[in-house]
Amino acid sequence: MILLAFLVDSPSKRAHANVVSRLALGLVQTGRVETTLVCYSADPPPSWLPIHRLGAERATRSLPSLVRYLRADKPDVLITRQVHANLVGLAAAWMARVPPRWQGKLVLVQDHFVEFCHASNWRDNKWLAKASYRFADGLIAPSPAVRENAIRSCGLDPSST
Repeated sequence: MILLAFLVDSPSKRAHANVVSRLALGLVQTGRVETTLVCYSADPPPSWLPIHRLGAERATRSLPSLVRYLRADKPDVLITRQVHANLVGLAAAWMARVPPRWQGKLVLVQDHFVEFCHASNWRDNKWLAKASYRFADGLIAPSPAVRENAIRSCGLDPSST
């Protein structure tokens, strides 16, 4: 049985969380995966999935709680999506592994071109993605074009995506 954790902003109220909830439910129904939604909001959860609350309203403020979760619950895989969650996931995975405590894998989901990561926002995070995505264990992209852009922009190994 594989223990899979999804880092989401809300367990039920936003589009990303709804997609992840349905994916998690489908994975559970295979009988091979146990899933948990790890969330950083107080929104009400769906009744069919276990929820672990990080006690923060923003991804960036959930870092200490996420490190504690990884060390205590030891999921085999943590999947994050959205730039802020990906960056927090990278930091948390690194901290949870030092000293070696969490042995799991971190998989990032990048759903748009790296150049568009907050391009109109003064807190432009594409340079952080370019510097840090290579430290993830894997990357998932919704299309070949987004995958190729992430590989080229972030200097990733194509075999890890």
